[in-house]
Amino acid sequence: IDTFIPSSNDKGLYDLGTYFAQLVRWLHTNLSKKTDSYMSRQDPTLRSIFLLNNVNYLLKRLDK
Repeated sequence: IDTFIPSSNDKGLYDLGTYFAQLVRWLHTNLSKKTDSYMSRQDPTLRSIFLLNNVNYLLKRLDK
């Protein structure tokens, strides 16, 4: 997460929308890697369902 927060040496500032977009991309990448480690790539349907279920969970948590 350190890559998303600019250090005091950085001149530019992240706006909130950019920060959350990067955070969501990071979460999706992390979730995809975990999915690959738990499931074989030989069953893309099951992998997709697993990803959709987890993304749905994240969206519900963000909505609260």
